[in-house]
Amino acid sequence: MADAEMLTARSPLAGVANQGDAPASDAVSLSEMPFVGKLILRGDSGDKAFLSAVSGVTGMEPPTTPNTASEAGETAILWLGPDEWWIITAPGAEFDIADKLRTALSNLRGAAVTDQTDAFTTLRLTGSEARTVLEKGCAIDLHPRAFTPGKVVRTALALCDVTLWQRDDTPGYAIFVRSSFAPYAWTWLVDASLEFTTSG
Repeated sequence: MADAEMLTARSPLAGVANQGDAPASDAVSLSEMPFVGKLILRGDSGDKAFLSAVSGVTGMEPPTTPNTASEAGETAILWLGPDEWWIITAPGAEFDIADKLRTALSNLRGAAVTDQTDAFTTLRLTGSEARTVLEKGCAIDLHPRAFTPGKVVRTALALCDVTLWQRDDTPGYAIFVRSSFAPYAWTWLVDASLEFTTSG
């Protein structure tokens, strides 16, 4: 295929008019992490062969404790349900990992991996008031006694279904949102951050 005919990856936020108005302070900082790899992994968490196969490819077993994440280098596995996980990779790394997993899991009943990279984008929200911003539109208890670094949950943020992963105790969060809802989620987060980014 000629270079001119090759598809170019495009962020679902590329056309958002006010993306330049993203908050960027110690209180709240919002950015997109485009093209992060996202694979849906399905399998039996009670099957040692399944856990071993995944570990052989990713360097870690999928977590079996609800709402937690495991990390190894630039790859993470997020618990979404008793038989479902997300594998998060560096941009572009999902192709090789998916191929290797399909081979490793090929003889295991009920095990599967599908690439969902283009279906979602990843927002990064961090800062001393990041939790307060999320609490404006999220019913989950995000207090540090209940939601700590490494915790993962599927929830609603404003009108969006998202997967929320707390990365650190700044606090900093990764927010996975469907590409079709990304402009709305971005605009909502910018608006919800205004009280911490507007003086006067």
